[in-house]
Amino acid sequence: MMNPSGPTLFTIGYAGFSISDFIGALRRNGIQLLVDIRENPFSRMKDFSAKNLSGHLASAKLEYLHLKQLGCPAEIRRALKESGDFLAYKSSYGRHLETQIDTLNKLHNLLQSNNLCLMCLEQDETDCHRLIVAERLAEIAASGGHEQLKIVHLK
Repeated sequence: MMNPSGPTLFTIGYAGFSISDFIGALRRNGIQLLVDIRENPFSRMKDFSAKNLSGHLASAKLEYLHLKQLGCPAEIRRALKESGDFLAYKSSYGRHLETQIDTLNKLHNLLQSNNLCLMCLEQDETDCHRLIVAERLAEIAASGGHEQLKIVHLK
């Protein structure tokens, strides 16, 4: 589902999905590559731990890529849990992303030739670092003179 005015970046949180509904959402939106941006790709929902998830995706002819570098470091997650201050979290995570420019550029390059979707746990993207990554990718696209990046959050 490419946007005629520019590429589309999809995001999804797996909370609330069964694995079949999750894969269905990816397929309905023409996703080719799921990019897992959890620091630790493990889940209490066994289908969403990296090994099982990548197997389910491969069976559905979808690709999986884990980019640990874009995961939120434990100390930043811990500070959010202790303080509940999401603005401080966004600021801290934004500083972390400044150290991950090569990974962000790699992701931006992948976006040029793939319908891809960023994945994390949180159902609501406004409570998740994947929104911050998506917004940073839009900034990279704009600063490079590329077409406007459309961001779509799958529910």
